[in-house]
Amino acid sequence: MTTPLEFMMMRPTQGARIDPQSNEFGDVRVGSNGKAKAHYGWDLFARIGTPARAIANGTLTYRNDPGGYGEQLILKFGYLGTTYYAQYAHLSKEISKASVQVSEGEIIGYTGNSGNAKSKHLGDMHLHFEIRYKDPVPKGSKFEFRKDPQEILGRYPFLHSKDNATEIFFKAVDFLSQ
Repeated sequence: MTTPLEFMMMRPTQGARIDPQSNEFGDVRVGSNGKAKAHYGWDLFARIGTPARAIANGTLTYRNDPGGYGEQLILKFGYLGTTYYAQYAHLSKEISKASVQVSEGEIIGYTGNSGNAKSKHLGDMHLHFEIRYKDPVPKGSKFEFRKDPQEILGRYPFLHSKDNATEIFFKAVDFLSQ
């Protein structure tokens, strides 16, 4: 299994806050009512135009959600006898808007700021990546049709601690701007 980005780092900010944990999978965000709020995938830091790769061999389909996920690709693939769907959201460009077969590691699109990811903040640029058991996910569902990407990819994105988030963020900016 390949990772969706060559350089994987959890998005270190949420708006102006440095809070990488809110970009992980689970009840990791706080709603306006002060209660835990779900996040269904990973928000991976990526400059606009960063190549996104197929994590496995499969069938790729295109979808557009102007108010939420924006330009997105859904990769249908098999893993250990189960069919899954990997979602790549907030893209700027896709290899195809028709259903196509792709190979693991193949570039399938490029990160962007479509949907609700429109922002001028450097730290807000990201690829939203999630794994689903069903696609589309029924409205109003939470985790019953989703899986933590770590369970499929076997690794966690770099940057998992608030302690060094700022330092790592600026190192990543330097790395990605080369």
